[in-house]
Amino acid sequence: MSNANPGSIRFFARASRNSVRFGLRHLRVTRLLRTLSVALLALLSFSCGSSHAILVISAPATVVAGSPFSATVTAMYNGARDTVIDGPIHFTTSDKAAALPTLYVFTAADAGSHTFTGLTLVTPGNQTMTVSDYDATPIAGTVNITVSAPDMGTAR
Repeated sequence: MSNANPGSIRFFARASRNSVRFGLRHLRVTRLLRTLSVALLALLSFSCGSSHAILVISAPATVVAGSPFSATVTAMYNGARDTVIDGPIHFTTSDKAAALPTLYVFTAADAGSHTFTGLTLVTPGNQTMTVSDYDATPIAGTVNITVSAPDMGTAR
């Protein structure tokens, strides 16, 4: 019973200074973890290959079977050259007898674009050549190349 107001009952809720500090600390840690998890999720979604990242291949539309040619691979992100790409890429083709690079890792000097020389397709007909990011396979580019048979009239 309270002496200030006779006939009323006063309830005391006591919170220690330590419990208030723990509550605030817990709230801060929770907010920090939530912020870090959102940042980590955003980082993972960018590095796992978004639909805005592609590899563009510039190669001749027609080549002669067995004759070396060049092709340039350019990494693009949101319509602009990705100058900081540093992951490995690999070539595949529908021509089982082709001579293409296996793995290539972009360097800072490439600035997102590298020209490959000495590529060779051997089987006449329509062939595809695909370049894919080795770590994020959705990031890729494909080009169609018509391979013509060598002209036997000029062969000596």
